[in-house]
Amino acid sequence: MGKIKISLLLMCVALYALIQQATAQQVNYIPFDAAPQVLNPSFSGMFDGSVRANAVYWNQWKSVTVPAITTGLSTDFPISVNKLHDYIGVGAQAFRSNIGDGYLTNASAALSLSFHKTLNGSAPKPFMAKELAFGVQGGYAQNTTNLSDIFFNQPGGYMPNILSLGIGSTVSNYYLNTGVSYSQSTGKRFNYTIGFSANNINQPMDAIEKRQNLMLGLGQNFSGTAGANWSIRKRLTLRPAVYYQVDQARDFIIAGNEFMYRVSKKDIAAKATSLFAALWYRTGDVATATVGVQHKAVKLGVSCERQMYSLNIAGNGTSAFQLTLKYTAPSLGVKLPKRTVPCSRF
Repeated sequence: MGKIKISLLLMCVALYALIQQATAQQVNYIPFDAAPQVLNPSFSGMFDGSVRANAVYWNQWKSVTVPAITTGLSTDFPISVNKLHDYIGVGAQAFRSNIGDGYLTNASAALSLSFHKTLNGSAPKPFMAKELAFGVQGGYAQNTTNLSDIFFNQPGGYMPNILSLGIGSTVSNYYLNTGVSYSQSTGKRFNYTIGFSANNINQPMDAIEKRQNLMLGLGQNFSGTAGANWSIRKRLTLRPAVYYQVDQARDFIIAGNEFMYRVSKKDIAAKATSLFAALWYRTGDVATATVGVQHKAVKLGVSCERQMYSLNIAGNGTSAFQLTLKYTAPSLGVKLPKRTVPCSRF
């Protein structure tokens, strides 16, 4: 077990070095399984079941007059393609955010497609599986604002040009993301996944960016993910994960662990009831605590964030609140071809 942990640590270090010079967009949902396709399109279909659905509600910046509220839905499912346990993952997601007094609305929708290749033969042992996955994601994003509700403390009350959204009050673009991941079960009690993704690889034009740099659109973004499941006791599982990303302004790491304890006597996760609690920290500004319950195919989590910067002064500690709901259908009444999923961390 010591060699396994050392190997995982070395892979995480290598992944960090690989993307040190990259840029990426911020992931808002610190609970890692709240939106797996946002993390990496190759995670589409990577779970033990037939259909997965996720819903998230995120209320941020309670210390300001009007908080930012984000809602999102996503779903994905696998399609077996051959007797070698290879499969295709198909997914879809949609998110909408309403931000501040200016009624800035961000809406996006995307489709994901992934291919998962089993690396250890036509009949692998489920607890010794290896899998390499590739994914691609295409999406549409639209930003809209009501400029008449924004006020500035300047002569004449005019708006600086840098804040204008170009022509009119709506900006839209198409974006393309891609990703790769590797998963492995090293035994019945330990498995892990590492992944790398590239976002905005087509550099879509955005009016805000064009005012500052007329030659380029949104910057290409890169991110890396690593996570594991480790059953240290018969009913207790540790689920550590780390996510690294940078954007044009800064880089940061989200790291933490989820403690999952099975309270029922059933050994099969799809039929058991478990309680979980997690602690996460994003370098520089955010600490998050999550608690919840998983009963058979349904997992419900509640998260509270504490912001470490000045906007938190009026917030009395908690400056964000999040609800996540996940449903994983073991089957839809149809006997599916057998698949081997080495790690369901994401």
